[in-house]
Amino acid sequence: MGWGTKLFCFILPICSLLALAGCSASEPSTITRTDQPATLPDNVSPLPDTTPTRRVDEGLPKLTPIVATSEVGDAVVTLVLPDTNQVEGYLPEMEKGEVVPASLPTAGLSPTPDMRLDPKYWPEWPLIPTVSARAREIFALGQQMGNDPHSFTTIGDCQSEPSVFMGVYDSDRYFLGEGYEYLEQTIRQFKGSFQRDSVTVKDGMSVASVLSPVWADPERCEPGETPLACEIRLHRPVIAFVNLGTNWQGGDDVKHEAYMRQVVEVLIENGVVPIISTKGDNLEGDHRLNRSMARVAHDYDLPLWNFWRAIRDLPGKGIDGTRPGGYLTTEAWARRSFTGLQALDAVWRELSR
Repeated sequence: MGWGTKLFCFILPICSLLALAGCSASEPSTITRTDQPATLPDNVSPLPDTTPTRRVDEGLPKLTPIVATSEVGDAVVTLVLPDTNQVEGYLPEMEKGEVVPASLPTAGLSPTPDMRLDPKYWPEWPLIPTVSARAREIFALGQQMGNDPHSFTTIGDCQSEPSVFMGVYDSDRYFLGEGYEYLEQTIRQFKGSFQRDSVTVKDGMSVASVLSPVWADPERCEPGETPLACEIRLHRPVIAFVNLGTNWQGGDDVKHEAYMRQVVEVLIENGVVPIISTKGDNLEGDHRLNRSMARVAHDYDLPLWNFWRAIRDLPGKGIDGTRPGGYLTTEAWARRSFTGLQALDAVWRELSR
């Protein structure tokens, strides 16, 4: 079957893109901070790194290229998602075929090898996440707690608002072409979640502000409740996209990672499976925020949706160079929604097996 026969189409209102011009960074100075990463709760046991020596390009799944058409206003854009196994040299320390040193198992720990790539090599992680036994345990806990299997949520800034991130799937303005009909099942499963106005999606939202009662919606949240706790209480989701990082002022990855771990811990304690997303931009200059997010996903053994990989072949690497702030281009918006749906589908199918 040729690429041209696999079509995907959705309409994104041009006014939604223009509205994002006012998207601003949050001011984390209003939050009490700690420079130390949060410690893991007693019920979370990160897997030891016992990775044997192997090549970083070994064992990565081949992904079928995607041809898509996206209508934005009066323009029709043809998109082609590349074979995302072909990633080379995006970070100075990574070379194709570089050997990853083996980590010797610590005495007393199981000798079962951990075959996951080290977070240092996060650009080689697959675009669509895999699901671990740990994620299934979190999901099972959530079911015991009464979480809604038809509900997912999103944590992010204005670039995660439904008008630009997957909201189209709660409308009749999308078309899944030949080869992608299977995604309709996941769209039906989570009908109503795609367009939902989440308490945890707001202009300027960051890993710090989502943990601050100052940022909570006073009309929907209880006094002293954080946006994250409020969203979980209101919607009892089974899955949460964590799309944060672009608004982190200064690019301090240590503090960002500390807050990210706290966000993840709150989700886990409430039986919500996080899907951590890498960001498309590199405002900090050395990808250290994406690297830190990969560390969190690795340590907690959680799904990582490596969105960064999906837009590397686009002009400007998918970033709109006409305005500051790390905004995506029109083509990158389309890829973000579609690969986000693929990530949701992949995680949900494995959790519900």
